[in-house]
Amino acid sequence: MAIARIIILLVISVTAAHNSLADYRAYKITADNITQLPIGGMDAIGGVDDWLLSNGQLCAVISAPHHQTYLSLHGATLVDLWHCDRANDQWVTIHDQHNMDKMKIAVPQQV
Repeated sequence: MAIARIIILLVISVTAAHNSLADYRAYKITADNITQLPIGGMDAIGGVDDWLLSNGQLCAVISAPHHQTYLSLHGATLVDLWHCDRANDQWVTIHDQHNMDKMKIAVPQQV
């Protein structure tokens, strides 16, 4: 357990050394800014009301609570992940699903 913590801290330190705080960004995706934000690629499903997070190298989209996805009636989950300069999203989605029953996924209130 202690070794895992050391490795995590090392990864965070190395990543932080390569990025300044100015590289970290969070945007709520709106109809006005959606065409100006980095494009995730053909598999990207993020859209209006979702959140784009970036450290300048990786871009990620967290869906809005009301944004339904493949397995869930709810959002507030990671739906897109790609290299910001490559539009190569390969992430499908991730959900906390109990016993493969989509009706048991926790209902998010806000992101």
